[in-house]
Amino acid sequence: IQLSKGGQGIDELLDSYEMSAYVKNEMLSGLEEEEFAFLQRAVGCPWVSKKMAEEVWGLTDTEKIMENLWRKGILLHDWERGFWKITPLFLRYVAVKMSELEKITAWYEREGYIAEALNCRERFGTEEAYRTFVLKYFDQVPLLGFLGEKVLKWKEKTPELCYLRGAYAYSVQDFEGLVREILTLKKNKENDLVITYSDVMKTLLSSITTIINMVSLVLIG
Repeated sequence: IQLSKGGQGIDELLDSYEMSAYVKNEMLSGLEEEEFAFLQRAVGCPWVSKKMAEEVWGLTDTEKIMENLWRKGILLHDWERGFWKITPLFLRYVAVKMSELEKITAWYEREGYIAEALNCRERFGTEEAYRTFVLKYFDQVPLLGFLGEKVLKWKEKTPELCYLRGAYAYSVQDFEGLVREILTLKKNKENDLVITYSDVMKTLLSSITTIINMVSLVLIG
């Protein structure tokens, strides 16, 4: 969809000086000091909650702040889960407070929100930090939607990477690549955990009988 001003696209319009000036001068500049400070902390988060704000930032009056931002259209509220998210429009105009991201990521991980922690690592962390985190939770990554071509750049033949590359190959129907990773696992059978990883891979293939049979033959033979 093209918007006015000579057929501008929506991204171009949102990045325009006029829109940026309007949001910053007419909307953000009118926020209370504690509201804008909260927004700066929250802008890098997939979502925030009262518990998170208390435990990560030591804030005690967050419900009032979040409700005020919600009334002003800056926050969205997931009433069922009790999570708050910044309205996408404002993500473009508030700078991420990078010093907060390590604490935020650690909190998500500690509370078991691995997808959210991965999201922070992928968007704001270094390549090495992201890779380390992906390998730590390798068995969850394919189910969380964070599996992409970048795993093909990681060439080591560890069981974790074999699993990730195999899962990616399966997701794009590259069965030759999948079998290649399974054969690599078989060659490293002295590792006691390999069979466990292979079983997980077999689970991914449960809907394809011929591939399951191939996996079984490789692992048993």
